[in-house]
Amino acid sequence: MGMLTVAVELSKALVAARDGDAITLLCSRERPPALAGLDCEAVLAPYRHEVVLKARWLPMIETQVGADAILYPYWPSPPRRRPGAPPAAVYVHDLAFRLRPAEVPWQQRLYMGTVMGQALRSAGAVLVPSETTRRDVLAAYPLPSSPRDSARPRRRATYRSGSSPGSSWPSALSSRARTTPASWRRTAACAASPSW
Repeated sequence: MGMLTVAVELSKALVAARDGDAITLLCSRERPPALAGLDCEAVLAPYRHEVVLKARWLPMIETQVGADAILYPYWPSPPRRRPGAPPAAVYVHDLAFRLRPAEVPWQQRLYMGTVMGQALRSAGAVLVPSETTRRDVLAAYPLPSSPRDSARPRRRATYRSGSSPGSSWPSALSSRARTTPASWRRTAACAASPSW
């Protein structure tokens, strides 16, 4: 399943399972066509370029949308986030840029290699599509274990989905909603654009 498909279907599932929560899509200049009719607010970026979006626009907008959490279903969260930014849930599709570098363009290897570690360290939750990806992520980016690191606890969760977003995500989202802190009442979903 492709990255865009996951981002679109997960955004749709969040809106369908929102149970009164507000969802805001953060989009690159326009809503992706697959999310055009989705019943939620959308904030459109004035930029298309990935580096400008991650380095400039997303860190600024994260603190302005009034969200209690932000989902990054396409790429990792911005490498530098502002103080007061809501917790980020990062969806890691795979670690091909590390495990099979010959199959990944050098630009993507460079970008992902630069931002992935920081995104995972600062994430409120880490979502993965399979047990294999979960093992890969934990092997490449181990959880903090030293006393110094454990003095600053971070929330980190892994998630194993089924093979079909439509079949497993709504129930996973419902169970996630039951374990989400009561203060997380507004969620912003960061939707992907085909141009990203």
